[in-house]
Amino acid sequence: MILLSLIQGAYYLKNDSLFCLGNFGLTYFIANQFIKNKAACLMHATVSSFILFNCEKNIEGFNPLQKCGKKVTSTYLSGKDLDFLNKEKDNCIDAERELNTKKAAESDPEKKAKIEEEIEKVIERKRYCTEAIKKKKNENKKTNNNK
Repeated sequence: MILLSLIQGAYYLKNDSLFCLGNFGLTYFIANQFIKNKAACLMHATVSSFILFNCEKNIEGFNPLQKCGKKVTSTYLSGKDLDFLNKEKDNCIDAERELNTKKAAESDPEKKAKIEEEIEKVIERKRYCTEAIKKKKNENKKTNNNK
């Protein structure tokens, strides 16, 4: 448990999630004032960062592009069912929204430019999804008309 808590803290630091890292550290410090068992203090810090401060996205290795990743191409999407395509498109919409929020909060011009490049990639992948959905709907109409 101690190792996992320390890894969690390091992960917050690596991902520049200073809000979660600060809450983790502050909770640990406060718990340490009342509880002398270090493992219990780390457990309190871990649980509070997950439950109270909603930092579980960071520990999942959250990256907006994971939702709408490199695998989303026209070839990958061909042959998939409509539900899957709609889910992939929703994932791309969510990723675009999260990247736009991240871009708005960023002050460094270089990081903003990188985020803008990621947004463009996500928009292209969203377009692939939209095209695949249209194609699938047309195929379904043709199949229904032939019956």
